[in-house]
Formats: sequence, structure tokens, C-alpha cells
Amino acid sequence: MSTSDPRSLNYLYENSHDFQVLPTFPVLMGMEVVNEILRIPELKIDFTRILHGEQYLEVYRPLPSQGIIRIKTKVIDVLDKITGTLFIFKGCYSHL
Repeated sequence: MSTSDPRSLNYLYENSHDFQVLPTFPVLMGMEVVNEILRIPELKIDFTRILHGEQYLEVYRPLPSQGIIRIKTKVIDVLDKITGTLFIFKGCYSHL
């Protein structure tokens, strides 16, 4: 969303005549794979040093208000960043 794009104002300005929330809840559902990785004792992860770098969500069509969603999330890369480890995940959601 961007303030420079007039089509985005209904998501950014609560007094817009067509105010709507962003459909970002599916991002949280995909975080379960992250929780599973964090629980692996051999990784010895210090929870006080975890940093969430970024995330991206692309919605191809409106989400239905009811139904079942299938979530597939996988680790696509693990990088040694000297001062830490970077996990890159990819998630895919489909409506059943």
C-alpha cells in the first residue's frame, strides 16, 4: 500500500468512505513452520536475539469469508550470516 496510489487509500485512511483492513492474517498461519524450527533443540536458538526481517503477501483474488484454507510453508534457504543465521521461507495458501 502506498499513499501515492489513490487506490490504496481505502486501506490506509480510516475515514475513507470505503475503509477496509488488509488481508494479512494468512501470514500468521504460515508462521507455524517458524515455530517448529525454533523448537529444534540442536539449533540452540536464543529467543532474545531473533529478528524478523521482512515478509511479503500477495493476494491474487479476494479471500472468501468462510471456508478451509490449506497452508504449505517450507524452508527454501538457510544462510550463514557470520553473526547469525538467515532462514528464508516460502508459503503458499489455497482455498479448498
